[in-house]
Amino acid sequence: MTLADTRYDAIVSQPSHPWTSGASHLYTREFFDLTRSKLDPGGIFVQWIGSSFVDEALFGSLMASMTEVFDFVHVYRPVPAALVFMASDQPIDLARSAPRALASAPESFGRYGIHRLEDFYASWTLDTAGVRALSSRSPMNTDDHNRLATRRLPPAQIGKRGIQHLDDLFAREEVLDRDRLQANRLLQALDPAQASAARGWVRFDNGQILGAASEFRRALEVDPDLRSARIGLIAVGQTAGLDPSGLAPAERALIQATEHAKSQDWEAIGALDASLAGIAPGHLAFPNAARLRAGWRIQTDDPARAAEAIAIVDTLLSRQRRPDHYLLRARAAAGAGRTRLAWGALDVIASRPALAGANLMQSARELARSLGDPPEDSTVLQRLVPRRRRGRS
Repeated sequence: MTLADTRYDAIVSQPSHPWTSGASHLYTREFFDLTRSKLDPGGIFVQWIGSSFVDEALFGSLMASMTEVFDFVHVYRPVPAALVFMASDQPIDLARSAPRALASAPESFGRYGIHRLEDFYASWTLDTAGVRALSSRSPMNTDDHNRLATRRLPPAQIGKRGIQHLDDLFAREEVLDRDRLQANRLLQALDPAQASAARGWVRFDNGQILGAASEFRRALEVDPDLRSARIGLIAVGQTAGLDPSGLAPAERALIQATEHAKSQDWEAIGALDASLAGIAPGHLAFPNAARLRAGWRIQTDDPARAAEAIAIVDTLLSRQRRPDHYLLRARAAAGAGRTRLAWGALDVIASRPALAGANLMQSARELARSLGDPPEDSTVLQRLVPRRRRGRS
């Protein structure tokens, strides 16, 4: 950038961790000055850094440096382990730009679980006012005093503990206009039926299935036509007696498929597949529809169908990286004859046994035994199912 006269609409900086030789210089006020000088008016600068590489002080210095150079700065957190700064000399209008971006490259965004405008907002952590509030008392990070080059976080702070301090910071500071994002404030603005349905979805996301079902039914007692509560009952599998009026044809098909799943009538579920495909990613009931669509394909024992199931589960994993979804991917891969892919999914499960739970881990072991010996280079998988000794059955 120093030697060229080219100007850009966007510049993205994603170096390795700051202590790699030379990388720390890509986080200073001087570097931000350079990038701004190479941007066209309204251009965007994007800067990545791993959450575990910064504590509150270092994070504040980065924000102070960036707001010294750019008038508008947002911080996004697409996953807990990553922070993404977005900066410009003009306001960043997410509501206007995100739909345009999504329409231009839906498949690219879809690979990362971004299918709707709400998916963009879900990762938005700080607006410009929030960035300035958190960095107001922090010194800038400069070439002359590069804190990322001269200070390294203690080992105990790297990884999960390093991420937790940012969780605490964002929870402590009211720095983003969260009226549209913060659940408690939203609940206060909703009518009783909508509030119950919202609490149901919060409980559902936390794995509290029975509590979620109670909230959904409470919402329907107040407003029998509340669609989000009906879909909530579909999501928790309590479809018996559910009034399908007011639901879309695909949602009505999902009620039927859910009932068929209870009796493991996979052929009947397959007959509803075209309708279930109408439930797109981002729909509240998409995970249920995707699991059913993948499940019946796996049950056919047809490698081609199992390969289709892999693609469906991959979309599901882009939105929800849960152990049961990785197990579904492993089963689909095994059915498609893609053993290496199956081992890869099982590796994720085996590395997080506490998150998976005992029952799912047992299912993973049974599938692993059917695949034969695990890869020799994976100690995690060998703990899941030890390699057989040669010469023994």
